[in-house]
Amino acid sequence: MSFIVILGVLAIILFLFFREQAVRYLEKNNHMILNPTENSDEAKL
Repeated sequence: MSFIVILGVLAIILFLFFREQAVRYLEKNNHMILNPTENSDEAKL
């Protein structure tokens, strides 16, 4: 039973970590999709 609990906790930690990494990756490479207003302001400058 404890083995299953440990696996569940590890899965949650990995899920949160990879989700955070994916969000950072998207924010870094897809400003156009996430923040169109910011990208247009940068284009004006």
